[in-house]
Amino acid sequence: LIDEAQNFKNLYTPERRDGGIPKFMGGGGEGSNRAWQLDFRCASVRRRAGGRGVVLLSATPAKNSPLEFYNLLQYLDENLWPAAGIYNAEHFIENFLQIENQLIITDKMKAEERPAVTGFINLDDLRDVVFRYADFKSAEDVGLKLPEVAATPVWVQLDAKQNALYGDIVSRIEVLLDRSKERSAEGKKAAGEILGLLQRLAMITLHPGLMETYDWKGVKKADIDPYSPKIAAMVSNVLKQRTCGHIIFAEPVASHWWMKEALVQAGIPEGRIAILNGSTAKDTAVRQEIAERFNGDPIRGVEPDFDVVIANSIAYEGIDLQVRTCAIHHMDLPWEPATIEQRNGRGVRQGNTLSNISINFYLAQNSMDGARYALIQGKHGWMKDLLDSQIKETSNPLATATMGKDELLLMMSRDPEATRKKLDELREKVREEAIARKVIEARRTLRGVNGRFRQAEAMTDPVKAAALRDGAEAMLKQVFAVGEERWPWVRHVGRVRDTPISVPTSAGTVPAPVPPSAYPLWITGACFGVATGLQTNEQGRISGVSFTDHATHMVGLPDPDAAGEAGLLRLGALVWSSTARLKGVEAALSAEAVLPACPADLEPGWSAEGELKGTISRSGWSAAGWHLAPDAWRASWWPKVAVNVRSALADGYGNRNADVPLRQGAAGLRVMQGTDLMYYGRDVAPDSLFPPTEAGWTEFLERAK
Repeated sequence: LIDEAQNFKNLYTPERRDGGIPKFMGGGGEGSNRAWQLDFRCASVRRRAGGRGVVLLSATPAKNSPLEFYNLLQYLDENLWPAAGIYNAEHFIENFLQIENQLIITDKMKAEERPAVTGFINLDDLRDVVFRYADFKSAEDVGLKLPEVAATPVWVQLDAKQNALYGDIVSRIEVLLDRSKERSAEGKKAAGEILGLLQRLAMITLHPGLMETYDWKGVKKADIDPYSPKIAAMVSNVLKQRTCGHIIFAEPVASHWWMKEALVQAGIPEGRIAILNGSTAKDTAVRQEIAERFNGDPIRGVEPDFDVVIANSIAYEGIDLQVRTCAIHHMDLPWEPATIEQRNGRGVRQGNTLSNISINFYLAQNSMDGARYALIQGKHGWMKDLLDSQIKETSNPLATATMGKDELLLMMSRDPEATRKKLDELREKVREEAIARKVIEARRTLRGVNGRFRQAEAMTDPVKAAALRDGAEAMLKQVFAVGEERWPWVRHVGRVRDTPISVPTSAGTVPAPVPPSAYPLWITGACFGVATGLQTNEQGRISGVSFTDHATHMVGLPDPDAAGEAGLLRLGALVWSSTARLKGVEAALSAEAVLPACPADLEPGWSAEGELKGTISRSGWSAAGWHLAPDAWRASWWPKVAVNVRSALADGYGNRNADVPLRQGAAGLRVMQGTDLMYYGRDVAPDSLFPPTEAGWTEFLERAK
């Protein structure tokens, strides 16, 4: 039975990836020794108890990283995750974590775009595993009435001394950051120094005197003004509610002395103020006595002795201060929402006689306070997605405030103008990405629409065919909803009802400057004009067709060897190519380039017939690409080229391994091998060849019976 199980959460840690370890995922490095020791002990218990026997208790099962759920459940059953198809920590991240780029404030206090954990994917699968082994209960679940919470950020400006100290430390961090990237003992030392300096940044925003002294004995001897911008704001808020209880949280014990002195100077009697830290309340009995004297006992008529309790982490657990608490003041911020939850839990709990509690978060503008809040907000976001009942709104300093994320970033940045510019760029990028997602989804839907209409065409059952068309029409509405302004090709998608449409599957063939809205469609039988030259292979030709000039092209059938691609013909030619083999054709094609009708004045001449004959002679019939041509086009041109095709089959070495079916008599069929074609092919009548059309294929099947 493991109580406070969250203390053993660092079993497996995330690996570094491009852009570093994503924000809100926790730190990297090796797992903790105590986590691994517990893992071995749990394995021993499970082995002796038939796979059972381990129970975890925690009010905060995940404090920093989504991986903590993965790690904690591992203690219960080593086969739990493999049974769900998850074989390691990175596989868990890949399957369940949504990682996106976000604008964050770095250790240099500058705005940068970095990867961050923004939520979960496959949430139902993840919940299924987690809730199969875990039972989560909130106060609401068990019918406990808690006071209403109003979380308020209290922003203050750093004074001149704080700004000077702050700027100096930020400069030192910038120097150390370059050294910390080195894989050496010096790099590790620099990384450790950075952590210490980050803590100092947080201390400066609380009180600049913490750079001179921070222990309990030293602060009593130091001659330092107790006031700072945060302490002044806190005192003002306490004075507004003199008749109820206030809990003030801050980690540095020296700040406790200054806060008490400032409150006394403002008129709060010293005897009404209690301090809970390792120096003033060293044992549990003293701490419990302070709690009882702060709460009083309304039932027995015992009045409280204290109106204010100033505390640090020793009061996070096991101390109940809820009876008359009306306000909780966070003078500094931890790195994770679970600690905020523990702090707030001292007053936001059953037994509070008041209906409302104010939660005040004191944040210094243009400082690391904002970055810490952003970290808490990010971690709160993913935990709330997964376990809504486990994360209260009190965990989010601005959860009930009106300030938006953009305003917060500007408040925390040391260079608001640069951050404002970054925000504008990010908004535009987000807008473009949102459009791209809609277009990509529309293209994916259109593939399904095309498949349903083509199935309906082949269906002999009219009822089933009608059902397929109805389903396709419903999906088609979703495509139309994207709008031409986002995706100009929407104006053409209605053709899918009667004409096959291929949707290129890869955007990699489109150069980066071309937006996703320009990705083309291959509409069978449609013609388009190319306004720019196209790149071809090293010989400058693809299947004998040159794409170097302004030209009009016809789109053919879907390419069976290249999903989402189609046939393409330069009008005036007779050899078809697959769009998959052309570089730049997608960039050259736009929705505006599609013509209302194919021009009738671009019929192939003698050079096109020579090109067709040469292609077949050298490379065989399949190289002509007629399997990519619309059936109507093949039916139209076959009678005109059958003689040349017969000659090419007989003359070229490209067909020596081919078997050519021929008509024989009124209903017969014979097959001539390629080697025989080379000797006797000219004796074959052109009308003995089966036309490469749907009708020709049907006739071949009938004769083959």
